[in-house]
Amino acid sequence: TIDARFPSIVDDKFIHPNGIDETGVKTKIHMLRWIQFRQLQSAMIEVHFQNKPLPPNQTWEDWLSVMERRLQKWYADYGDSHEQTEFTLNHGLTNLHRPSPRMPMPSPLSLSVAFEAACESAKGLREHISSGFYRRSWLIAHHVLENAMVVLFSLRHGSEIISQKFT
Repeated sequence: TIDARFPSIVDDKFIHPNGIDETGVKTKIHMLRWIQFRQLQSAMIEVHFQNKPLPPNQTWEDWLSVMERRLQKWYADYGDSHEQTEFTLNHGLTNLHRPSPRMPMPSPLSLSVAFEAACESAKGLREHISSGFYRRSWLIAHHVLENAMVVLFSLRHGSEIISQKFT
């Protein structure tokens, strides 16, 4: 368990040896937002890949719903409409609804959500590649492969629900 406090989001000039002036200008809010996303991502990985038990009396569908609301809240609270934030939301939805050792065959609805989010995520990456700007090409390769596997799995096992939404 990591129980360290988050770093302060106020500008460094408001951090002094004898304390932090909490009324200072908050210049590091982006750092906190990305930590919050990584916490959500970590919670998903624990359940999907490390077999963490769900809270008592919570079904798989309930857990998915709670986590999706948390992702959507993270996105809404961030509120910057930046393409990287949009990509991150779609990446999170893909990983939430994807197949995993814990859920080798997601519901048709989950496959539809995973399919759409993976396609949107890949579309965002394509725009970065097409514009000639992306700092971490190895990360694009990883995300594109991950998205492709989810898309192909979803098409193979959820084509009926997907074809109702897409031509």
